[in-house]
Amino acid sequence: MLTLAAATPAKTNAEAAATVTVRRQAASTQFARAEEQRAALNSKPTEKRTLADYKLVVTVITASL
Repeated sequence: MLTLAAATPAKTNAEAAATVTVRRQAASTQFARAEEQRAALNSKPTEKRTLADYKLVVTVITASL
């Protein structure tokens, strides 16, 4: 039987929890930015919204996915 050693050691529970926390905070920040952009767009009258306005919202939202 051939056993291969991992090139990097497995993460400890504390390291994994820290990674999850960092990712969750980043996702929350991106979501908040996307919500701010959406609210700003919705605050403009429909006839005053530009294509650039919509593109900005889509860019921010897709960056948070």
